[in-house]
Amino acid sequence: MNKRIAVFSTAWNGEHIGGILRGIWNRAKQTGDDIFIFNTYGGFQTEKEFNKCEYHIFDLAMKADIDGIIILSNSIYSTKKLRETVQRFIDSGLACISVEQDLEGIPFIGTDNYAAMCSMVEHLINVHGCKRMQFVGGPGDHIEAFERKRAFLDTVTKYGIDISECYMGDYNFTHEGGELAFEEYKKLGKGIPDAVVCANDEMALGYVNTAEKYGYTIPNDILVTGIDNLLRAESYNPGITSVERCKDELGRRCLDEVLGMIEGHEYALKEYVPYAINLNESCGCSIVKNRYVKLKKRYSEMLYSNEKIRLQINYMQKNLMTCKSIEEFKEVLSGELKHFDIGNFALLLDEKAYKGEYFGNKYPKHMKIILNSRDPHMEERYVDTEKLLPNNFLDTDQNSHTVIFMPLHQNGRNFGYCVMEDHIRYIEDGNLYYWLSVINVALENIRQNICIRQLNKKLEHLYLFDSMTGIYNRFALQNFGIPLLKQNNKTGRRTLFLFADMDGLKKINDTYGHENGDTAIKALAGIMKGITPDGSFFAIRYGGDEFLMMGTCPDEKMAESIKDMIQNAIDEYNRSNVMPVPLAVSIGYILTPVNDRKSDIDDYIRQADSMMYQIKQRRKKEQKERGEREKTSI
Repeated sequence: MNKRIAVFSTAWNGEHIGGILRGIWNRAKQTGDDIFIFNTYGGFQTEKEFNKCEYHIFDLAMKADIDGIIILSNSIYSTKKLRETVQRFIDSGLACISVEQDLEGIPFIGTDNYAAMCSMVEHLINVHGCKRMQFVGGPGDHIEAFERKRAFLDTVTKYGIDISECYMGDYNFTHEGGELAFEEYKKLGKGIPDAVVCANDEMALGYVNTAEKYGYTIPNDILVTGIDNLLRAESYNPGITSVERCKDELGRRCLDEVLGMIEGHEYALKEYVPYAINLNESCGCSIVKNRYVKLKKRYSEMLYSNEKIRLQINYMQKNLMTCKSIEEFKEVLSGELKHFDIGNFALLLDEKAYKGEYFGNKYPKHMKIILNSRDPHMEERYVDTEKLLPNNFLDTDQNSHTVIFMPLHQNGRNFGYCVMEDHIRYIEDGNLYYWLSVINVALENIRQNICIRQLNKKLEHLYLFDSMTGIYNRFALQNFGIPLLKQNNKTGRRTLFLFADMDGLKKINDTYGHENGDTAIKALAGIMKGITPDGSFFAIRYGGDEFLMMGTCPDEKMAESIKDMIQNAIDEYNRSNVMPVPLAVSIGYILTPVNDRKSDIDDYIRQADSMMYQIKQRRKKEQKERGEREKTSI
């Protein structure tokens, strides 16, 4: 039975990491095993939240049923995350191996960074006579960077070179790091060094570019070297002298070794693969013309291919950014996948994290399948994250599978992951990073649009509804009252304006407290809202203890019936003895004439209010006269 091997990688150096991954992939096709690559783009930048979210994908692997682990440890910037992950490997008891970085507690296979750097520095000293040198190092806590710096110091000391003549600095393995290194040395005012030894090609390119901006030429004024032998560095003008690391052999051998450990074979704790010093123009050495032509051709082909892919990614971004919903996103992305050299693809979301209900720090047990190219009809809706993949994602007739898992996140929020099969190429050329960025931004754009729509609904509710009673407020007249009146006038129907005002609210507040007054207002609001002869009727808290009801009403008989319904509901409420005093209301109404063209809603409301006021005054007068008669009779 084929084994499932998890590979942990950070592909900020796509050409180097992708080369190792391709070696693993090619070997797995021969051994018939499955490779699950958990890939991130956490880098040597200060974007801690981004890096944290990227490394989140490593936690997913530890939940799954896997047989062995390969960790491309030199690519993982976070020392803390690296140590945590390695300790989990050790605790799991699984067969595991570290590639390109010697870590305590697990076997290691990689390039001898110390020996390679010693060879490079010795070449500069013995062949080119360099004495005054600058060392452009990587991050101080990175093991490879530390080994390269140690080798530089030991070698210049071995050859009796005054360390004070050498300037050393720690940077971040990026093009910008090389630029900064030149600027810092220039500020010292010590002229220029004989040679600059960079801890990788990216920084070497950055150093050369900046030096040339200031009028220096490489190698006539300064010799420059790097490590990794990247194609763009090797084919640069001048071509960068660098250390060639055997990426394909590393990939093949690390898989063989971890498979052997699974079978119980013993393995040396430390093993090195060959390296080579690739001499080029930047150190003053010549390059064979035929080789230079081939390099330029390869690099031109890579640039042309990348240009086509980036253009297609731009088209994809344009189309995805117009999506208003996840359903639309799914349909558009399904179409876009056809334009890329990608095998099976699936996208899974943590619904609660995506909606912003929490900032997930771990993947939930089940995640929603948004898209599965192997299951276009979405017969399977959710996936168990311990299984990693939808049930039918892998072709069972295929002997070996290589699947890449990548995190989905934006603005510090992890909300899922996506899965692709057989697309190492996009890691190697760096395009996967841009492809994923478009997916992440498009999903975040949809999420924000959904949130905005939900917020607008809440604002609309706050605008239209009374916060105390939950029924409409007077602003709802614009949305519902005016359209109802216009429609009824247009169709020859009459509109009822019924105005209700509580009796004695001030007395309730003064005698029994405002809490009872609020209870009375809420009670009347509930009664008004509950009287709905048909769908055209609605109630409004017009202000204070005043309420307005509107609806389509054919005649006085129905109007009186509605008035009676309100009064009966009030009587029923009073029989429950909820209030310390009975609830009392004065009601007035008017009906608009048939085919009325005035359509002045404010005028009708004033008329209904006036009718209610007349009734209220008449009731007060009757109550007063009744009180006087009762006094006289006593």
